[in-house]
Amino acid sequence: MRLKRPKPDCGGRSIKKKCWKLSVARTFAENHPEYAINVSSLESVQPKELDASEIEVRIGATWISTKYIEDFMRETFETPGYLLERKTMGIQYSGVTGQWNVKGKNADRGNALVNMTYGTGRANAYRILEDSLNLRDTRIFDIVTEDGKEKRVLNKKETMLASQKQEAIREAFKDWVFRDPERRQDLCAKYNELFNSTRPREYDGSHLKFPGMTPDIVLRPHQLNMIDNVLNNEKPKEEKQAGRISIKEKLAEKKAVIEQRDKSDKEVPEKGTEKKSEREI
Repeated sequence: MRLKRPKPDCGGRSIKKKCWKLSVARTFAENHPEYAINVSSLESVQPKELDASEIEVRIGATWISTKYIEDFMRETFETPGYLLERKTMGIQYSGVTGQWNVKGKNADRGNALVNMTYGTGRANAYRILEDSLNLRDTRIFDIVTEDGKEKRVLNKKETMLASQKQEAIREAFKDWVFRDPERRQDLCAKYNELFNSTRPREYDGSHLKFPGMTPDIVLRPHQLNMIDNVLNNEKPKEEKQAGRISIKEKLAEKKAVIEQRDKSDKEVPEKGTEKKSEREI
């Protein structure tokens, strides 16, 4: 008889469905204590929550609310509140086209932060912000006439200056995004919900036995787990050594034991066959 190996838990599969089940289980457990075991079981397979130090939020990430981008614009560029209240300026995002738009880019005139600190005379901070949100490099072109025809020529000097301002805006966003505790908590929760939904498969080789192996050799837990990894049709990520006994050697030995057991199962004579053979002899 072949022994069944226990299946590894939650092997690399997306657990978004499990997260939904966990939410449902918690709801039912509030009024039905018998569902508490479901809650604890589902909680045990959730991936570790990532905190702000483990999450990199870049400007232009489409999962960030337009409200936060608008808050960043207002606080960093000191955008006049009345322009935002009147909807003269604002941040817009289209889920259909995947494009960001800064409304009223030229409405805030005479703002040194917009025209000098984070912008240039050819591209103000609002235009550069829009390019950054759309993951575009800001480029400045001049219109020249050749042979009676107009054409656009890249202005390298102005483009380099705009590139420096664009990098300054990106760095300012990195410093700003997790500064507020409430915003940090909200963004971390949303990031974990959207992207932190996979837990690596875990293996437990503590159940493995090696008949015939000298008792002087004791395999370490990570070696047993790696052998169980391979026996479950997975490639080992690494081959670790413990003295002179490697995982590769023990794996070969374990496979040989399994093959020999299977061969013995096939060679067991059916009932009645043995007595018949004795009579024939």
